[in-house]
Amino acid sequence: MTLLDELGSGCIRFTKVIQKVAYVATVPYYTLVILRSRQIDRSYSMSTVRKLRLGWSMFFNCLRIPTGTTYRAHLLMARSIMETPPDIQGDVIEYRT
Repeated sequence: MTLLDELGSGCIRFTKVIQKVAYVATVPYYTLVILRSRQIDRSYSMSTVRKLRLGWSMFFNCLRIPTGTTYRAHLLMARSIMETPPDIQGDVIEYRT
């Protein structure tokens, strides 16, 4: 193995670490951007802290539970649900098209 090969493989590992750190660091930003909708019903009492807690919990759930979507997709679904007033009767069904 040459010195160039060693530097290349270390650089790839370093790049992957940076990508993972950046992915985690953007969780608060994307959470607040996605949940910024003014159409979210006030009765859900979604303060900034509660939005961030929801974003982090969805992020960690996506790490623990194998899923086909990202935490951002889950936040978009949650936003759509919270745009519906809670006093409307019915069920929420998730399906793929």
